[in-house]
Amino acid sequence: MLRLFHVCAVVMAMAAPSLVAAQVKLEGTFTADRACEATQKLSSGNPGGVQTRPGQGYEVLGLNRQPPSHVWIRVPGAPVTDKRWVAVGCGRIDATTPTPTPAFRSVTISGNFHTTQSCPALKRTDAAPDGTVVEPGKVYGLVARSADDGFVRITHFGADDPRDRWVAAACGRSEITYDAERLPIVPGSIEHTLAASWQPGFCEIRAGQGDPGCASLHDAHPATRQFSLHGLWPDDWNTVAAFPCNCGGSGGPTSCFAKGEREPARISDGLRQQLELAMPGALGTLEDHEWSKHGTCYERFETGPDAGADAEEYFTDSLMLLDQLNRSAVQELFEDNRGRMLRADQIHAAFDTAFGPGAQDRVQIVCRRTTNGQQIIYELRIGLAGPIGPDADLGALIQAAPTWAEASTAPECSGGQVVQWR
Repeated sequence: MLRLFHVCAVVMAMAAPSLVAAQVKLEGTFTADRACEATQKLSSGNPGGVQTRPGQGYEVLGLNRQPPSHVWIRVPGAPVTDKRWVAVGCGRIDATTPTPTPAFRSVTISGNFHTTQSCPALKRTDAAPDGTVVEPGKVYGLVARSADDGFVRITHFGADDPRDRWVAAACGRSEITYDAERLPIVPGSIEHTLAASWQPGFCEIRAGQGDPGCASLHDAHPATRQFSLHGLWPDDWNTVAAFPCNCGGSGGPTSCFAKGEREPARISDGLRQQLELAMPGALGTLEDHEWSKHGTCYERFETGPDAGADAEEYFTDSLMLLDQLNRSAVQELFEDNRGRMLRADQIHAAFDTAFGPGAQDRVQIVCRRTTNGQQIIYELRIGLAGPIGPDADLGALIQAAPTWAEASTAPECSGGQVVQWR
């Protein structure tokens, strides 16, 4: 019983609030003139009965106040804690106030970080490693960089640790698509990406499980045989490093990986009815997400009478473009091949048939794995350039856009199954 009590007492002593933090930080040496108690707290608690030794120098950590009554020193080998308080009259202080460390500052960015070596992934840039690492050959989303470029903050770290982490920039290669300080958007330079989803395929991947837009599908729903609207994204296809998002809140545009301020999409009842058919996710909150993240940047960087757009114009233009896609040979190809595999070259050929030679070079085929491991075609991302208005021609917008190879380094899917609605 005595031994158990002794162990518990030591644990309690270690867990108890140990030290009063020094109010004045110093760096230097305290030389003891005489033997004095070196206490855990300012005037009490001395595990081990530690005393200073006359003539010995100790590292100074700080003072309790100014003018001080006690100096905080490090006593090597002292039990429980080597940080102890000693009355200032017990010796001489030879110390200076340390130069303040510049405040840490980060800059919002977006893009991808390609790791080339194994490195610690830290909760803060000054935090001790906790065993979490990045491995070479992985790709993470970029959220921010330190102002001195020494660290990058990565996201999409994994289900086991969904928090963002800081990694030394030297641990990989940054593919930056937006930098709040270095990549201002040039007026009139923005192209667009029309993201058109195959809704039955979306409903088969993990993100679609429990989605209101999937729960609403039935055999007669148009989304079971034609493309649905994911979004219309302002994106400078000529410059990989310019992809503005979240332009509606304070400080926009920001990184597309950052959480922007949610802004409701204020649209007419008639447009909302159309949207809920063409964008099944609008039965949830997809329209608010797309408007906040991408729509608030729509035509923001235009000049002249086309500058600026509200949610009504943004979604009206989006649906106009989607309708042209759904009246093309591309939609026919997908509808005719529901339940079958489609190769990338078949889809490319359909784009050239529908929108002219070379259109295939301006589309990216995006595939995903279903919950049972099947590779399916999830989405088409189509490059557009030029003014978008009520009379805009989708084929002309596609032909005017830079090629996908110029706009992205992301690999394209070679093909997959076109999911048929169950």
